[in-house]
Amino acid sequence: MKRKPLGKGLSALLPKKKGKIHAASMESPRCQRVFTFLSDLCEHSTREIIRKANVCAVNSVVDEIREHGYDIRCRRVADVWLYRMVA
Repeated sequence: MKRKPLGKGLSALLPKKKGKIHAASMESPRCQRVFTFLSDLCEHSTREIIRKANVCAVNSVVDEIREHGYDIRCRRVADVWLYRMVA
């Protein structure tokens, strides 16, 4: 029997994710590097954070830091995402 390819509607069949992410501890070296880098309270691009803090998934690390109660804002300017920690 030949299988049908899955269509675009597959996501509608999957269960929706609920709850919070499993955030890494603030003791995590990558959380520490990004936190330290953003603690100057200046805006930094995704690319700059990748290079200076030596991380790959900036948005994931930022979400993990947010889960620990820190306020990190993000905005898009053209094709560049900028992150800034708020005091």
